[in-house]
Amino acid sequence: MAVLARLPGRTRQVHRKRKPVTCFRCAWTWVPYGRKRPARCANPTCRSPYWHTPRRDGRAPTPEGKP
Repeated sequence: MAVLARLPGRTRQVHRKRKPVTCFRCAWTWVPYGRKRPARCANPTCRSPYWHTPRRDGRAPTPEGKP
């Protein structure tokens, strides 16, 4: 009869819920796949590499449907 013992120092992994992120350029919200910050906006019409930086004052937001 085999006895299963717990190994000392072994802990269970806690799965944390990923937080949604929002593009400052087109206001698209999505949940990234990994832990690192995404390189581009996930919106197919935006795809901005500067999604985490707000636009400068005086610039209009990107119109819907335009790249």
